[in-house]
Amino acid sequence: MLKQSNKPRPGAGRPKTLYLQTDLHGTILAVSSPLLLTTGKGRQDLIGQPITSLVAPEDAPALHLLLQQYDAAISLHADLTIQGIHSPQSISFTIIQKKAGKKQQPPSLEWHAPAIFDEVMPAIDEEQLFRQFADASPGMIWISDEEDNTVYFNKSWLRFTGITVEDVAEDGWTRLIHPDDISVAINSYRVYFKERKPATLEYRIKTKSDQYRWVIDQSAPRYHADGRFLGFIGSVMDIHDRKMAEETVYAQAKVMRHVSDAIISTDNEFYITVFNHAAERIYGLKAADVIGKSIREAIPHEYLTSSRAEALKDLEESGAWDGMMYYDHPAGNRVFLHVSLRVLRNEQGDRTGIAAIHHDITETRRAEEALRISEERYRSLVHALGEGILLIDKQGNILACNESAEQMLDLKQSGVTLTIHDFSMQFVFEDGRVLEVADYPAVRTLHTGESFKEVIIGFHKNFSMMNWVSVNTEPIYYTRSSPEQLPDAVVVTIVDITDRKNHQQLLALEKKVLEMNALPAISLKTITDYFLEGLEKLFPGMLCSVLKLDAEKQSIEPLSAPSLPSEYSQTINGRSIGAKNGSCGTAMYRKEKVFCNDVANDPLWHDYRDLAENYKIGACWSFPILDSHQEVMATIAVYYSYPKSPDQKDLEILDRACDLLRIIIENKDAERKIRRNHERYLLVTKATNDAIWDWDISTSDLYWGEGYYTLFGYKPGLVPDGFTKWEELIHPDDIGNVKTSLHRYIHHNKTRLWEAEYRFRKANGDYALVFDRGFLIYDHEGKMNRMVGSVQNITEKREMEKKLLEQELNKQKLVAQAVVNAQEKERAEIGKDLHDNVNQILTTAKLYLELALADEEERMQLIKRCAGSITDAINEVRTLSRSLVPASVGDLGLIESMQDLTESVRATKKLQIKFEHSGQIEELLDDKRKLTLFRIVQEQVNNVLKHSGAKNLLLRLTQEDTFICLVISDDGNGFDSASVRAKKGSGLSNIISRAEIFNGVVSLETAPGAGCRLTVQVPTETFK
Repeated sequence: MLKQSNKPRPGAGRPKTLYLQTDLHGTILAVSSPLLLTTGKGRQDLIGQPITSLVAPEDAPALHLLLQQYDAAISLHADLTIQGIHSPQSISFTIIQKKAGKKQQPPSLEWHAPAIFDEVMPAIDEEQLFRQFADASPGMIWISDEEDNTVYFNKSWLRFTGITVEDVAEDGWTRLIHPDDISVAINSYRVYFKERKPATLEYRIKTKSDQYRWVIDQSAPRYHADGRFLGFIGSVMDIHDRKMAEETVYAQAKVMRHVSDAIISTDNEFYITVFNHAAERIYGLKAADVIGKSIREAIPHEYLTSSRAEALKDLEESGAWDGMMYYDHPAGNRVFLHVSLRVLRNEQGDRTGIAAIHHDITETRRAEEALRISEERYRSLVHALGEGILLIDKQGNILACNESAEQMLDLKQSGVTLTIHDFSMQFVFEDGRVLEVADYPAVRTLHTGESFKEVIIGFHKNFSMMNWVSVNTEPIYYTRSSPEQLPDAVVVTIVDITDRKNHQQLLALEKKVLEMNALPAISLKTITDYFLEGLEKLFPGMLCSVLKLDAEKQSIEPLSAPSLPSEYSQTINGRSIGAKNGSCGTAMYRKEKVFCNDVANDPLWHDYRDLAENYKIGACWSFPILDSHQEVMATIAVYYSYPKSPDQKDLEILDRACDLLRIIIENKDAERKIRRNHERYLLVTKATNDAIWDWDISTSDLYWGEGYYTLFGYKPGLVPDGFTKWEELIHPDDIGNVKTSLHRYIHHNKTRLWEAEYRFRKANGDYALVFDRGFLIYDHEGKMNRMVGSVQNITEKREMEKKLLEQELNKQKLVAQAVVNAQEKERAEIGKDLHDNVNQILTTAKLYLELALADEEERMQLIKRCAGSITDAINEVRTLSRSLVPASVGDLGLIESMQDLTESVRATKKLQIKFEHSGQIEELLDDKRKLTLFRIVQEQVNNVLKHSGAKNLLLRLTQEDTFICLVISDDGNGFDSASVRAKKGSGLSNIISRAEIFNGVVSLETAPGAGCRLTVQVPTETFK
């Protein structure tokens, strides 16, 4: 990077003049370098801008007022705050008007002001300022260091050469310079550099477009403030055009006097400065008589192709004008001229005059005019024809071609002679055979002299649909010396029949698709594949797919994509629809067509960009297929591998495709629904035990389903006049009621269903009891036309109901007998207890009383013994009464009653007893269930005490879902449950009968030596 010193440069602080030139309205026309340095702007940034763009905003109103009131007779002063590169600076300007020049230049204002610049700036600011000015400079600037290493190029250099500082390292400069100029650009420069002398060199340098151009390189040494040599700085200007001009000036000067065209030059005011010999001859004037005069006065031309004002405007804007003029010669004839005008400029680019070449085309124009009139008549006739016309010579060159042929065959005349080999498309016959060049009708005519009529040829143009033309040929002979002579040329006429041909092909495709659709065996996918393949043949480069909407109307399902990769269809399967979900997902969501003509940049494909790149999708159009209710069924998508927009023909054909696909899809969906319903009907009729019937009221025909065969033995199917046959099969005792109920249902129809129960004669003559029901079906006019129903054979059902009723009665009898047995057993137990215990105790008490009466000495002792026996009798009676009606169950509840029972057993010390419970037992059971469970516990506990020999007994009462579970488990001797059940022991029988009263279930787990586990499950009251 260029390094700068922070010390003041020599000469810093010297007064410099700030200069500015504007027009009378304040538009900047010129600006001095010191002022550019002050503002930090480039000259191109200020020229043409108002002076107010330089000053602070607060000075702008006063500056406007000064310009409006300016008086040229008065010298004015204005203090302006200039927006400087570092900070605003207040500068006092003197304003002087410059009068109009001789060359009609308008008056202007000159602004002068002395200014002092503080050039002591930080290195970074100086570097930025230098680069800003260097990059704004139109010239190419370079800087080298003290070792002659290039360290800087400005932007103009980079634009011109495309070479950076790194590119010219080592021998980089040598590669840039023209080989013939290395001695000047390299060797001479090194001498100047070594001697520290300024150098001005001209050489050729390679541009970034690999062309050599002449440049002038002016360089000078740079020194530091302390006198150290810093290297060279150079400015390079492109002088190639000037160099070429200088080289040609001498040659031009030599030929100028001998050329046949008039060469005339003028200054900027159009005063003639050059008038060669050819000009004197053409115009009949002497150069001495016209030089220094206005060309308009000396040679009064008349413009033919444009007006003089338009020609001057072109000169002003583009620097050149070409056109036609004529001049009335002093001899009386009119001279026609082709004139080329060019603006002349000096090395600084300033305009210095006008140069003109006048070519006499009088004779040519006359001949061309006659030919033009003839050709124009022919051309107008040919181009007005709708048919294409070609004229081809024997070499195959296309000599003439009208506009219709250009459009049909996509021929672009560019001044180059075209041949029949230049056709970019491939031609085919109607049967698909490819035409070689030798098969072209025009070539065959040239080779045989034979005419051809209405040859149908097809071709693809610009990746569009197949184009079809009808071709006619006719040979042309310029001179014909013999019948065997071959034609010199051939005229080819072409008629575009594309619309007719494509329409025929499309109709044929649609007809075939509709024929396939009429066949139920052909699937929807097969038909759609065939249709899409046919469309793709009509559109080269186009791929098609049809996507369906799923049952939930939320995602897409591929139906057909015959030419797309299967991986693509698998990838998009199940993708959801939405406002920005590709082409098809968006089209389904919006219910409208979506055209993504450039997928790579379309926001609808933002989330599918990788998918498009992987499968090379450049364009995608999607057309929604709507059903009769305007709901989306599917879409047809069209893909291209390159960006493409649809034209009107594309839209018309694809709209037709949508309509056809809608018909096909709806038809196949309806066919599928009918087939599915029919299959369901058949399955139902086979699977059900009902016999399905369908009665046509208008014809009295009946249709019997499969059930009539399985239930009654009659052949299923249509039964002509089946209603009458049905009446004959009803039992005579039931026919009256059945007919009455059916007549009431049909004519009054107060119920939704007709139901009847009657006896129906089977094919074997037996009668079956049936339950028949049906309902009416009405047509679109509201008239009943059918009745459909089903018949059930309920004979076995009725028999089963009778058996179940008998079983229930027997069960109730068994339960009642068990209750009676339990009661009898209980009475026997009570009698036994009264006889064996209470009676014996009371007898002993009586004996004690009798002995007391007889023995006075032992009387008191005997009375005490008698009292003890009576107490024992009372306890036995209390125990017996508690077992009969325990007050605790009714008063205290089941839990406390069982706890009381547990304590009583524990008091006997015959075994260890434990009681556990959980759940809401008391809330879920009524008193009857509580008493039943308590009796079961009493029964089993007595059995354990008397027969088991157990040491431990567990009582558990728990709530399980809708049941109360009672478990009584002991570790006694156990027994063989099968033998006990066979003997129908009264204890187990009582337990089972008590549980069954409340739909309870009893299970027993026991074996000899393995103890016994009794489980009883009784439903709670809520679920009884």
